[in-house]
Amino acid sequence: MDENDAAAQPWEHNRFSTPTLRYATTDSLVEVGRDLQREARVKYPRPVVRDLRDKQAALRAELADYASRPPGTVPVGAPATALIELERVETALAEYEAAPTRTDVDVLEALLRMLKRTGEWIASWDEIAAEAGCERKAVGRALDKWEPLGFLARIRRSRVQPDGDGAFSAQRKQIANAFKLTIGSLFGRLKHAFLQRRERRLKRMTKARLQTHISHDEAPLMPGVAELREAVASLGASVARVSPLVGQSDAGKV
Repeated sequence: MDENDAAAQPWEHNRFSTPTLRYATTDSLVEVGRDLQREARVKYPRPVVRDLRDKQAALRAELADYASRPPGTVPVGAPATALIELERVETALAEYEAAPTRTDVDVLEALLRMLKRTGEWIASWDEIAAEAGCERKAVGRALDKWEPLGFLARIRRSRVQPDGDGAFSAQRKQIANAFKLTIGSLFGRLKHAFLQRRERRLKRMTKARLQTHISHDEAPLMPGVAELREAVASLGASVARVSPLVGQSDAGKV
């Protein structure tokens, strides 16, 4: 898509009425993504994943063995049973592989930090990788997970390249992707979790800002009346204690 095409500049999808709403939205998206990563880690710890992969290899070998046997030598129902179990194992592995990893969450968080106040959101894989502190190829893997979940969408852009004489040819060069938020595409429990988190965060941020304004409004610009009275009284007592000594000194000189 040409970089000047309106669809390549979907900034209206990324604008917010207030900075508070923008921060609450992006922070809540990261929190939901981090929750997904934690759920996958709990459901599929390394020993479970290892067992699933071992079972997958064994079942594939079993089915290959059945396929190589002469007709009539395969136990009745054995291939079907093995195939059903293999489908169950591969479904679990597919769910595990589709779940976001810690690096995927780092990429999401880094990319959201690059969203400008104006809604402009352009970033190359190299820029995202540098911001997230990961390898370039990890960016592509992360985007392949966040897009189907409805967190965001990337728009591939291109630019017409001039030829050697300065005239524009038909050749085009791929440039940095544009991105847009697709929160409305979040499905089921993800959307519900996001909206709940954003609402709570908005309330906390609004309350904190209100308390800050109140504390500034109530902060005294000068000492209060009671403090001034106490200071004057203290000064008077000090003068009363010093005055007799001064008088005695002067009398001795006379």
